[in-house]
Amino acid sequence: MSPLSQKQREVLKWCQLMMNNNNFQKLLDKLGNAHEKYLKYLEEAENEYERRFGSNPSDLGDDFWIDNFHTCALDATVEQITREALDCIRIKGKTSTDS
Repeated sequence: MSPLSQKQREVLKWCQLMMNNNNFQKLLDKLGNAHEKYLKYLEEAENEYERRFGSNPSDLGDDFWIDNFHTCALDATVEQITREALDCIRIKGKTSTDS
């Protein structure tokens, strides 16, 4: 591996001044904990979605839900979720609870 250039050393030093490895690890640990909590809340929300619409978002192919909550965009209202879920139900023609 070739030695770092002067510019690379300056960038590395600047980055280390901003956050040391210990602080970066703490941040990564917080991110992991937040992800675990997020998955718990996502499961609760998907259970409510299924209660309201008769199917889970994946079974309906609800791209709006998946785009917002599986990719963590998190920019949705109940009205948008309801509209998109009902559109998916109309397209699919039934829910997974229909016989």
